[in-house]
Amino acid sequence: MSRLLAAVGIVALVAMPVVAAEKYSVVATWAKVNGGGTSTGYYSAVTEGDTLYSALSLSNSPRITKVTNLGGSQTVSELMSTAAWTAAGGKGTGFTPFYGFSISGDYLQFGDSMTDAIWRVNKNTGDVSPYVTNAQIMAYTGGSEAQLLTPSETAPSGEFVFYESTSDSILITNGPGGLSNYISAAELIAATGNSDVSGSLAFDLNGNFYWGNNGLKTLFKRAIDGSISPVLGLADVTAVTGGTSLGFKDIYGAPDGWVYLQDNSSKNILKFDPANPAGTLKNVLTDADLLAGPATADNVYQLTWYDGKLAFNIHSSTAGKGFYAIPEPATLALLGFGGLALLRRRTR
Repeated sequence: MSRLLAAVGIVALVAMPVVAAEKYSVVATWAKVNGGGTSTGYYSAVTEGDTLYSALSLSNSPRITKVTNLGGSQTVSELMSTAAWTAAGGKGTGFTPFYGFSISGDYLQFGDSMTDAIWRVNKNTGDVSPYVTNAQIMAYTGGSEAQLLTPSETAPSGEFVFYESTSDSILITNGPGGLSNYISAAELIAATGNSDVSGSLAFDLNGNFYWGNNGLKTLFKRAIDGSISPVLGLADVTAVTGGTSLGFKDIYGAPDGWVYLQDNSSKNILKFDPANPAGTLKNVLTDADLLAGPATADNVYQLTWYDGKLAFNIHSSTAGKGFYAIPEPATLALLGFGGLALLRRRTR
């Protein structure tokens, strides 16, 4: 093929509408992530470079697996076994790290709503240890019990921020066994009218802190100066999703500077620029996109980052469980062009 004909062919392909391309792709299948184990649910996922750490459980076999070389010949190993979790946490059939499953130095760090404690797992050895125990949380809050729900995240300092629903406060760890208030119940009530916290927690690149309130259908921000303000409301979100309601799932401050979130009402994944949340809010993947893609499911759990793009895991749909990412726009276009990259290689 001459260079001229090749160029004509490329132009023709570029003119084709990108209608067949899937808007996200499989990075690691459930079979790979599960590594031949008997876990039945995919709770959480976080990556570091080309390595994926996954928290698996539901009604049995709580484990953490580690998939290396995500972009090539993937290898899976069991980082934390069911036996190790049972010995450490005493909850052999329960393991629920939810959204706050994250990395702090040499550790995977998370809050668990079965043990109502903060845990760390060495990402190299798999050793499991409590970072702040249930008893230490109760001693700090003065409550008769401690209850951890889904809202949690690792702060820029590496410490763990989480919502404790008995005291209705957002707490932050302060070294092993240590705690302090990040936002007290009184501060939440004074700023928002109540102390509800929904979905997840997130920090943007400037250190601003975000949480959702499903009762008020509002996303709030605590700026680095400590001031609290609403940044997105029901009307802002439904104007973009086309829905009629709003519910917060995971919220994620990404390395690209945007803040991502999933709306549990429309199931859409959205993003906004922290400098102008309402003015920049846009859909990243709609519910239709999720259902039309390789997962054929919209039960997204944790939003994370892989290879310079947004990634996520699908939780408990039998067919759809797995780890996925959104291709770069150029890659997406090539998929729609039906092999343009291969054509270019052949005509060099």
